[in-house]
Amino acid sequence: MKLNFGLIYLGIAMLLACGDPGEQQANREKLIEGLDDHRVKRVTEEEILAAAFDQGRQIISQLEAQTTDPSFWTNQSGEHRLDSLNSNLGHLGIKMVTVEQSGGLTQAEAALLDAYSYSAQQGEMPGDNVQNTSQNILYTKPVFDEQELIGMWSITLSKKTLVRNL
Repeated sequence: MKLNFGLIYLGIAMLLACGDPGEQQANREKLIEGLDDHRVKRVTEEEILAAAFDQGRQIISQLEAQTTDPSFWTNQSGEHRLDSLNSNLGHLGIKMVTVEQSGGLTQAEAALLDAYSYSAQQGEMPGDNVQNTSQNILYTKPVFDEQELIGMWSITLSKKTLVRNL
């Protein structure tokens, strides 16, 4: 009788020592995902830029679905939403720049805002733009109120995140 209890106890201990098969499967899947992230991918510059356009347009459409008032995104509540979106997407920065608040821009952002302003003065309606920097991609989109430029969206996209998502 003692031998039966001993064997049962030993069997239960062995089962518990092996761990949960579902947990092992989850760990195996995480390991495979990690290997996929570190696998060398061959992508062209055109594929990266196309991904930047797609990602930038997708982000802007989500933001414009929340509100079409650009001044919302320049106050504290809007900036808080942009910060949380930045952390969720893995990119480096999303901001709304109004023509009046053009201070603190990078050289590329200032040049693009000037170009959008000049185009608007000439009666043209420029579209979104992608600029390739050394480590990042700058996606910008002008914001108009009828024919008047009121600002632009500026998104600094991480090349690493873009390539990982391809």
